[in-house]
Amino acid sequence: MGCCIGAKHNNWCADYDVVYVDGDGKEYCIFHAPANCKFVEKYVEGVGEKPELISGEEFNELVFARIQGVIDAGEDEERDKWDWVNWNPRCNFAGTIFFADISFIEFNGEEGKYLPSINFLSSQFRGYAYFDSSQFRGYASFSSSQFRGSASFYSSQFRGSAYFYSSQFRGSASFSSSQFRGSAGFDSSQFRGYAYFDSSQFRGDAYFYSSQFRGSASFYSSQFRGSASFLSSQFRGGGRFW
Repeated sequence: MGCCIGAKHNNWCADYDVVYVDGDGKEYCIFHAPANCKFVEKYVEGVGEKPELISGEEFNELVFARIQGVIDAGEDEERDKWDWVNWNPRCNFAGTIFFADISFIEFNGEEGKYLPSINFLSSQFRGYAYFDSSQFRGYASFSSSQFRGSASFYSSQFRGSAYFYSSQFRGSASFSSSQFRGSAGFDSSQFRGYAYFDSSQFRGDAYFYSSQFRGSASFYSSQFRGSASFLSSQFRGGGRFW
């Protein structure tokens, strides 16, 4: 059968073993299993003793190894180019539950480390998520993702378009000093904590249509070189643009 969540996202996790089978017989890989069911070996609900859970460090290493594998394989323009309908880049993490704190700061462009076209569609980051100084060299999608802890993209570079449509930031979110060279889409996103975009550069078009800023939002010293839309956005905690 394979992972039931992966089946909704082009089966990108098909090469990974099933680690959990729930009471309804649904199967989950290590990436898509619930946070409290990410076992080191296969466990069928209600059958025998539960195996150990994977540690946060071991899980994160699986994530980094997948990214490095794509880097080592080299560019694949046909596979990684943007597709609005059914995007399935080689570096795909759609639907993943990141249950522990995770930092991507090693992918800062030095020593061949960077983030290729990458898909985090509908993912959950339950701890903090650090992308400080990361280099995104292709398209990046975080649409419909949830950041339950702090999310930091401080001084990150997006060389391709970046999409955060309908994302939820429950903790603070920092994009200060980041560069968006392509389009930046934040339509219908929710920022429940502080949202920092200070000194960011938007070289392409920036979209914040119908976004909600429930905490303070700061765009101090940001540069918008393309068009910028905040139509129907709500600033409940105040917004600073000067």
